[in-house]
Amino acid sequence: MKLSEARSLVDVVIAEDLATAQLALRDTSKNYKYRMPEVLARVIFDKTADYRQYLDDASRFDIVIRLVNLAVWTNTAKNHKSALNKLVFVGLQHNSGKVRQNARMLSQNYSRFLSDDSEPIEFLHKLEKLIKKHEPQTIPLYVDTASPSVYKSLVMTWHETMLSHRLWERLNYLERMVQLNIPCYAEQAGVEEDDEPEEASYTREVWKDYVEDFIVCDDWQRARELLAGQEKLSIKLLKQALADNAVDTKYSTQIIRLSRSTHPEWLANKVLMEVNGDIWAKYEESQAALVLRGDKIARAIQTMDNNAVILTANSKPFSRIISCAALDEAWRTKRTLIELVPLLECFAASHSEADEVITKFFIPADKKMINFYKEHNIDLPPPTDFATPRQVAHYILDWLIQIKYRLFQRKTPQQLAAVAWHIVDRRNPGLMLYGLETGSLAEYGGWPTSSGLCQLSQSLNIELERYMADPGILTISSLVDM
Repeated sequence: MKLSEARSLVDVVIAEDLATAQLALRDTSKNYKYRMPEVLARVIFDKTADYRQYLDDASRFDIVIRLVNLAVWTNTAKNHKSALNKLVFVGLQHNSGKVRQNARMLSQNYSRFLSDDSEPIEFLHKLEKLIKKHEPQTIPLYVDTASPSVYKSLVMTWHETMLSHRLWERLNYLERMVQLNIPCYAEQAGVEEDDEPEEASYTREVWKDYVEDFIVCDDWQRARELLAGQEKLSIKLLKQALADNAVDTKYSTQIIRLSRSTHPEWLANKVLMEVNGDIWAKYEESQAALVLRGDKIARAIQTMDNNAVILTANSKPFSRIISCAALDEAWRTKRTLIELVPLLECFAASHSEADEVITKFFIPADKKMINFYKEHNIDLPPPTDFATPRQVAHYILDWLIQIKYRLFQRKTPQQLAAVAWHIVDRRNPGLMLYGLETGSLAEYGGWPTSSGLCQLSQSLNIELERYMADPGILTISSLVDM
């Protein structure tokens, strides 16, 4: 795109009559969301720098926020953190509920730039000051059932910020909520700030209209079967995690339903918070132990979210992992269509091989060690927990296909299963799991020496650190040792 073309397009969006501007914004979103040219992003930030001139026109200001939100995925946006921060807080305090909703969406995308440990906390503290400033005389019991207001928008953003940066652990979420008198979410999910339906902001929902532009499938029935198989595995892992922590089974149905709905973000915004509350009330353990229990539930919920089968705009089956693969391809300068069935075949086989590693190596080694204890009259240790590390291995495979889907086109299922288990071991040096040995995993993956496995594991572990919002969730050693 040429600079003159970019300027003409942005001028139409922010300067023409409202109807024309809305159509131009819709076309811009369809053509450039997640794949915007840097030149267009630079023009957008330049043209919207003086956004205060639009504050009195809610519809126009809403267009400005939505336009900036399209550009927030570009490298150019990294140079405008301060401007984005100001725009978020001005939008959250606007009189229009629609503007505030889109400011919340912008806040969620902007928050990915808050990489420094202090930046998310500073952002949260500013929210708390504004919450106090706009606090009503009668504070509602539940934020999602409150009437639309600036206060409500700020509180909802506070909860979203807490959850997206794992601040709930660092700042003691529940205690802070009580101390600051901030309302929590109600039992009923799905209540939005305005009566009008909100435009979907969740990556999977947005990509319903685009995912088929990046994939090719000659057997949709087979694709449906493979996706359904992964969803079934996710449900099994979810029920296991809930049972291991004695969590009410009512959440299982609720989580499955929400993961297939048009607003799966409620899984993190509401359900995970409720389940963690139950766990903290039920177990008299250290904070670290309780966090690890919550992590197990979080992994199970995210796995369910990753693999829930939904339909594209053309009624074709897909899941979050497929939308992320499409998003990854969209960022490439030279794009190729993703062959869906072979990708899903390898993905499903990799999960099966991850379980085969347990059967082939871990269980026999565990039985051998138990016999050793018995032969020497040594007190037997507690039964080995295979379920928790197994869950993490499956979770890692889900993340790998989202951030580097081409691995599943170039590596064998045995190699992918071996590297997933090696990352589990790498991130949990205190993990007592007999049979989890680098040499055996390398041989299982077909590497002539261990160095091939170690090099791949190291590079992918770095990628997980880079792309995961909370790589600490892969840590389970303390839970196994309890």
